[in-house]
Amino acid sequence: MTDFGVGVDIESVDRFRKYRPGDPFLSRVFTHVELDYCFSKASPAPHLAARFAAKEAIIKALYNINIKEDVTLKVNYKYIEIFNTARGVPIARVKGVPMAGLTLRISLSHNDDYGIAYAVIAEEKA
Repeated sequence: MTDFGVGVDIESVDRFRKYRPGDPFLSRVFTHVELDYCFSKASPAPHLAARFAAKEAIIKALYNINIKEDVTLKVNYKYIEIFNTARGVPIARVKGVPMAGLTLRISLSHNDDYGIAYAVIAEEKA
């Protein structure tokens, strides 16, 4: 049987409307790459909400997969970086977690009210 973990999270966009570049909360949760991307948009709040939801979804997926150590106690939000490929596909990089042999896929979406993200982590096929 293949080990896998699935996570989902939804966040209110309104929660992120108050934040401006340099806010301490944003600096604790997001990397410079993520903040540069979000604040390059006319309305950063939906992008911030979706990326925060992705981080939460990834943590939930990690919690659900059979990794030898309890990674949920070690994962810092900034250890998870969400960025886009040249084609605009969101992908994630996770630091400090033993991800060898695992594949991580995410999907993000947002509108004016909510940001949502799904994360799936599965063993790579041999």
